[in-house]
Amino acid sequence: NMLQATLLRTIKEREIRRVGARKSVLVNVRLIAATNLSLAQEVKNKRFREDLYYRLNVIEMRLPPLRERKEDIPLLIEGFLRRCSEGGNRDVKRLGEAALALLLDYQWPGNVRELENVIERAVTLARAVTILPEDLPSAIRGTGGPAIDETAACSLPLSEVEKIYIRRIVEKTGGNKYHAAQALGIDRKTLYRKLADMDREREATS
Repeated sequence: NMLQATLLRTIKEREIRRVGARKSVLVNVRLIAATNLSLAQEVKNKRFREDLYYRLNVIEMRLPPLRERKEDIPLLIEGFLRRCSEGGNRDVKRLGEAALALLLDYQWPGNVRELENVIERAVTLARAVTILPEDLPSAIRGTGGPAIDETAACSLPLSEVEKIYIRRIVEKTGGNKYHAAQALGIDRKTLYRKLADMDREREATS
């Protein structure tokens, strides 16, 4: 592979030649390389040069996939939310407890880049200050979280869908009304009133 040979020569000789230039220029750099492939296996399969592999593999660090370090997810989300709010004319958003629970349950095949895209999408689509489960992609909402079956919901009145959603959020937050209200994007008084109305309706029909 010509590109690999060029890179190997650059590392060995510590010089580069700019496009169109006639002379090489000495450089003093530290090279950091990253890949999601097993380079040792690629060497065995003759797809990666062995000499280049050993030149690059001076200090090896393995970064586990995001699904194996979910404790990093809240910190990453915080950084992405800050970046989104600073990057344009967007309202500052916060993540609701129920939405965070879904993100923690998800396996993240696309790792950090996928998480970043999901947060940017949620910031763009969220109507309230708090990002709710409904603002997340269906692939994430369909992992056993509090999302409502969209097909079944189409046959229900909006008021009934709201009741189902409120119940699931309250269950997901372990009955914590403060966290449930945050996740729903409403104040606690409104949540208490809605729950009281739902209890009265249940008693009336029982």
